[in-house]
Amino acid sequence: MMLQRDLPLFIKRIKDLGFLVKLDTNGSIPERLEELINNGLIDYIAMDIKNCPEKYALTTGKDSFDIEKIKRSISLIRNSGID
Repeated sequence: MMLQRDLPLFIKRIKDLGFLVKLDTNGSIPERLEELINNGLIDYIAMDIKNCPEKYALTTGKDSFDIEKIKRSISLIRNSGID
């Protein structure tokens, strides 16, 4: 879970064992995603996009939703060079 503070350390331990790491994300924490990408800790990324921007809040069950974080995560993934 991207909310775990020690996620980069945990992933590094997994990679040190010789395993590849796939990250599944909803894109709501682009800062953490960027950190993991920049540190070369991710080998594959999957992002769950809930709906079109206009209906994102409705789909996630919220009154409002900052779609900019989702857009930033999409951009980070697209420009990362990671599958």
